[in-house]
Amino acid sequence: MTKYYSSLGQHDSCVNIRPPPDSKRDAARTLNFEAVNNAKTIQATLEDVVTTPQKLTNEERYPKRGIWTGAGYLGNECKGIVERLEPMYEERNKLSTIAGYQFYLLNEAATNRQVQLPYVGDSMNRLMCDGNNIYALSRQNKSALIFYHFSNLGELKRVIKIALPDAEKIRNDLGWGDIWNVKLLNDELKVVLVDGGGNESDVLNRQQIYKVTLE
Repeated sequence: MTKYYSSLGQHDSCVNIRPPPDSKRDAARTLNFEAVNNAKTIQATLEDVVTTPQKLTNEERYPKRGIWTGAGYLGNECKGIVERLEPMYEERNKLSTIAGYQFYLLNEAATNRQVQLPYVGDSMNRLMCDGNNIYALSRQNKSALIFYHFSNLGELKRVIKIALPDAEKIRNDLGWGDIWNVKLLNDELKVVLVDGGGNESDVLNRQQIYKVTLE
């Protein structure tokens, strides 16, 4: 099986099933997994709650988050830095199960151009870039996020878990509120959870605005 996968090019879809061993990449993946398990949790501040329904135009229903990849959104600002973002699978008992997420760096100077993030029951939401840094935001459950910070060479700088108070008050068809907007300025992260918008509705029924001071 390993011999077969090693014969494939990096753009073959089958490579999404965990690729053949690579010592540098696998060591980095182990480090990322340990970092998630040992990450501290920061409590977000619920700054504002908007309960007045907000009517949306057709354009407003779909906020500009980047390109949907099947493993979250790849921010437009990552162009020239990240080639692609995708889910990673592995086969167990002839069944394909998700094993994590991976993104590919365009920088040939990177020690490890294939950065892998473990699956910890989470759903990757988006990848963001600011030139020298790459950020991944994942939804671990209804009330918790995982925030990854990498250098533009793919080196892990920090992992932080974020608790969202009162997130259970946001409900939509999926039972979770949608991460409508994310802004990062220096070490201040703002996250907006909503009920509505997108394919679900042309109205935002409820909005909860969070602020997180990253440490």
